[in-house]
Amino acid sequence: MVKFLGQKQLPSSALQQISDQAVKFVAKDIRPFSVTSGDGFLSFAQTLIDIGATHGKFDIREVLKHRTTL
Repeated sequence: MVKFLGQKQLPSSALQQISDQAVKFVAKDIRPFSVTSGDGFLSFAQTLIDIGATHGKFDIREVLKHRTTL
């Protein structure tokens, strides 16, 4: 388990799932791996985690606006 921000710990299986999804993200969208370490991406990901922790599971397709409406 890894401790995050002194608050909670994630099991290694969850960490592996996140890593696998990050690889899938860069491969499917043909992005550089460095995109996952940028401040903008990290802030976006943290916001999604915080909202999920507060409100529970949700379908991102119902929440995230289409690129033409942003």
